[in-house]
Parts: sequence; C-alpha cells; structure tokens
Amino acid sequence: MVFKSTAEVVIIGGGVMGTSTAYYLAKCGVKDVVLLEKRYLASGPTGKSAAHIRPYHGVEETIKIIQRTIQVYLNFSEMVGGDAEFRNTGRIWAEPESKRKLLEDAVALSRRGGIKAEYLSTKDLEEMMPGVATEGLAVAVLFPEAGYSNPGLVTASFAARAREMGVEIYEETEVTGIDVSGGRVRSVTSSRGAVSAPIVLNAAGIWSPQIGQMVGIDIPIKPTRGQGVVFRLPWELPSFTPIFHDGRSQYIFRCEPGNLVNLINTLEKVDAEILDPDTMPEDASEETLANALERGPETFPALKMASYRGGYSCAYDVTPDDSPIMEESEDVSGFFNMVGWSGLGMTQAPAAGELMAELITTGKTTLVDVSIYSSRRFKENRPLASAWLFGEIGFN
Repeated sequence: MVFKSTAEVVIIGGGVMGTSTAYYLAKCGVKDVVLLEKRYLASGPTGKSAAHIRPYHGVEETIKIIQRTIQVYLNFSEMVGGDAEFRNTGRIWAEPESKRKLLEDAVALSRRGGIKAEYLSTKDLEEMMPGVATEGLAVAVLFPEAGYSNPGLVTASFAARAREMGVEIYEETEVTGIDVSGGRVRSVTSSRGAVSAPIVLNAAGIWSPQIGQMVGIDIPIKPTRGQGVVFRLPWELPSFTPIFHDGRSQYIFRCEPGNLVNLINTLEKVDAEILDPDTMPEDASEETLANALERGPETFPALKMASYRGGYSCAYDVTPDDSPIMEESEDVSGFFNMVGWSGLGMTQAPAAGELMAELITTGKTTLVDVSIYSSRRFKENRPLASAWLFGEIGFN
C-alpha cells in the first residue's frame, strides 16, 4: 500500500471513536481522510471493553447521545452496515431505600433524554432474575433497550464502510510528531512517513495526552485500570437475560454465551490505579477476584458454588469529571480532541462519531451542543455532573 502524503483530515487512533468518525466524515463528503493506528484496529481499550450500552448518566446531553447510540445499535445493519453483534438484553438497576431518590432522579433524567425505563416490583424482579436475593432492595428499574455489543466487530464495521468510501486506514503506524506553525496544525509524522493536513483529530484514548504534548497542550486524562472476573454458572443458577446492576454492592452481573457470568465492580473505578497504558496488566488482580468471590454471592447466593474462569483488565481514559472532551483546541487551530470516555466509550459511540464529524465539517452540532464538553470547563472550574451517579461520587 502506497502511503498517502496529503489528506483533508488525519485521525490518530483506530478504536471505535476514530473509525466511527472516519465513517461519518466520509458520509458527510469528506473522503480524503487518513487514519493512523499504532498497532491494529481495536487493539487498545476498545477491543477490551465490556461494551455495555448503559442508558443512564449525570448529564442530559450525554443521555441524548446514548439514546441516539442505542437507536444505531438496534438498527446497525441498516444504518451503518456490517455487524455490531448487539445483544439487546435489557438492563436492570436496583437500589436500597437509602438510594431511592438517586435512582428516581436518574430515571427522570434518562426519560427526558428519550430513554425508555420501566419500574419493577419485587415480584417482577424475582421473575426476571431467578436466583437473585432481593432483601434490602426497595426500587428497581428496567431499561429495555440496553444491552452490549461486540466492540471489535463494531470497529471493523465502521472501518470497512469508511474504506469503501475512500478513507485510508494504516495499521502498525505510530504517530511520532505533529508539525504546528502559525498557530495551526500542518502535518503529522508517523513511522511510515508524513501526512500534510489542515485538520488532525486526536482519538487516541489513553494515549491522547502524549498526542496533545506533540502540539504543546495538556490534556487532563489519567489512564486508570478497570477490572472484571468471569465465573461459570453453577447448575443451581439459571442463565439470566437482563444485565443486572446491584446498587447494594455496585456490582454489574452479565451472563455470557457458554453459561458464563461476568462480574464488574463499578466502585473500583473511583480509586482505580493509575498505570502506564503500555505496560498495564491484562489480568484481574487477586484483590479483585477476592472481592468478587465475597460480594457476588450476596446478590446471587448460588454463585458461592461457581467456578472461576478468568479475569481481565482494561484501561480507561478518565477525565476529572468522567465526561469526555470533544472540541477544537483553543490553542492550536485545526487540532481536535475526542477523548476521555472514562469507561463509557462504547455507550456513546457511534453517536459521538456523528457529532465529531459534524463539528469538523460545520463547526457546530445539532443533536446536542458539544461545547459543554470543551476542556475549558476544567480551567474554569465548571465540571459536569458525574457519569457514575452513585457511591462516593454522587449524583449532582
């Protein structure tokens, strides 16, 4: 493949955000696009994502983005083409009485953004989640359009459609520098050569601070470690369909093909370890396994007889308020950031790709005003509401 030396737009990062933006740029008529990925598509956090489509958040604009994402996933073959392998399992969130208002406020905010939500009785919950311990739970809500996708397939589908429209994608191509002169970007230097372009999109996720340094700006992102563990279901516990978020322990339970159940402790994100994204362990820690073995049976008592099948780690590109940065840099013209998904990237893609393509091509957006996601908010001490809503973080 001959390496292109010029483009209208260079995208740095071959995860779901970079590929979805490439696709939507091409749909907008901007087909002279080069995407550079230092390893291979979805090789970073995208490919390791649990890919939950979680329909609640602390920011109303983000909920609208999630609602748009859900509609795309539900109709992926028609709207994008290819396969997202979206499993529309639904998702239940349940809380004790002390967190009733938290959940009710979150539901009201979600509904304002177009998300479907249905309150459940204890009987409903027990019928939908056989084997669940309901003691201490006072309120439960089903989000029927929620589920999870296959992050690798989603990324590959966006990349394939983008290539069909003329986008050039180069894997195993590491960005080594960005030329800036006269206050604007001029070109990107990579391990394959240089590409001249007036627009550069930083979609490098956990590596985005290093890309920012290449143009002289600081991007407030910390790569943190998220973890999960997988067990084989014991015969006493039947496979269940909705993903279950237990507010007593803040564990997420998701059944997988092969009679497996995946456990993720959302509160681990609060005090998550900050690590080098290039050397981060890929397995779960012994402490994470021990916690899951202790807390999992509190929700599903039969899990005390489950057998361990493995653990995993995934890096989050976390901002100070857990909401993303989507912007054109105030300091460097033509340099755009699309980073900081804080573990909720698959929940917001592909709608985020649509928004970024619109911002690049028109300077504005229609679904929501993305100016609220400018990094300027951190300088002005105007953080957005927490993405995580619960525990010590709070819903504000």
